[in-house]
Amino acid sequence: FGLHRGVKRSVLRIVLLLLCAVGAFFLRDVVIGALWQIDMDGQTFEEMLVSGLPEEMAGLADKIVPIINIIVGIVVYILLFLVLQFLSWLIVFPICKIFVKRDKSEATRRLGGMLTGLLAGLLVFYILEVPMLGLTDTILKLSDVEVDGQKVTDTLPEEVASQVDF
Repeated sequence: FGLHRGVKRSVLRIVLLLLCAVGAFFLRDVVIGALWQIDMDGQTFEEMLVSGLPEEMAGLADKIVPIINIIVGIVVYILLFLVLQFLSWLIVFPICKIFVKRDKSEATRRLGGMLTGLLAGLLVFYILEVPMLGLTDTILKLSDVEVDGQKVTDTLPEEVASQVDF
């Protein structure tokens, strides 16, 4: 895309991607707060989650809920970033493109645009990959939670352990 857009418009796209990442970061808490307060059969989502835990894991609610909150936060961030990225591509980029004129030199425009487009691709990869690494790390921490000296994953019912595949 950078080869076609040119340097100036590719830089504009990078700026919009950074704004989308920052916007997703700040909107994440608002969306998570709204999700936790959804009323489902007379109780909030968090209350329903805690009441749905098996009896063996009832004492772990104070450890599991924050981990679930982290996982939901990562997923919400990624979804918000993708939605904002699509909206910026659909609405904001065409408007801003009017004010950012093409480069004069065709060779500079194409080569510089290609390199800047590569940078934009790496930026999107980084913005999406870092939260996924955090998600992996969180799941690994969840599998190491211990209660009374025994790992939680060892006490899970066989059906759950096989589904989760710890």
